[in-house]
Amino acid sequence: MLTYQNIMLSVQRALLGAIKPHMRAILVGFDEESIYIKSVVDQSVTEEDREDLSIIGGEILADFPFINSIVEECSFSNDKPSALTINSFKGFAYMRYELCE
Repeated sequence: MLTYQNIMLSVQRALLGAIKPHMRAILVGFDEESIYIKSVVDQSVTEEDREDLSIIGGEILADFPFINSIVEECSFSNDKPSALTINSFKGFAYMRYELCE
């Protein structure tokens, strides 16, 4: 069964050792058929960023064989941390500490 707790535990495990210094946040969402994961970085998105997120997504997907797909998205943002929004995601799995000036 897919629950918020199960997803977040899986995501936290998948993120161990996978967070790079330029990653600002990781957002997670899900429905009955898919898991959604978004990485927000503080520089232009590179192919390596996409590959890193794909590895994280694969780790998560391995925990839920009944899920049909994982949707991965990388985006750049230099907005203040308070401007990062959840939108259709369930919550933040990771958000780095940033001073607001």
